[in-house]
Amino acid sequence: MKKIIRRVKHAVELNEIFAAWCAEHTLEDVLAKFTAAQGTIAPIYSIDQIAADPQARAREMIARVPDRDFGSVAMANVVPRFAADPAQLRHAAGDVGQDNREVYRDWLGLSEQQIERLTQKKVI
Repeated sequence: MKKIIRRVKHAVELNEIFAAWCAEHTLEDVLAKFTAAQGTIAPIYSIDQIAADPQARAREMIARVPDRDFGSVAMANVVPRFAADPAQLRHAAGDVGQDNREVYRDWLGLSEQQIERLTQKKVI
């Protein structure tokens, strides 16, 4: 317990030491040396590194979804995904307000006249 308290008390100095050491080595070298020393470490990936990571690819963490403007776009996939109830991305976000008529008319049951009146009053 005393080691933990000392480590926390000197966190700034230790972080400076580790940051300087890490800056002098490649990511692969840092990960290998920490692993050999049974240290806990994980890299902070760039988006390119995430896309190339074998585990991220195996887990399909980035999914291509249909998009009206671009044909398809890459997006972060649904997390978590369950075997019994798998969620999935269906499409990218659309234009602001593109579903308003459907929501107001079909979901809320407003008439076209009500929708028009609320639109004129700038309520919707």
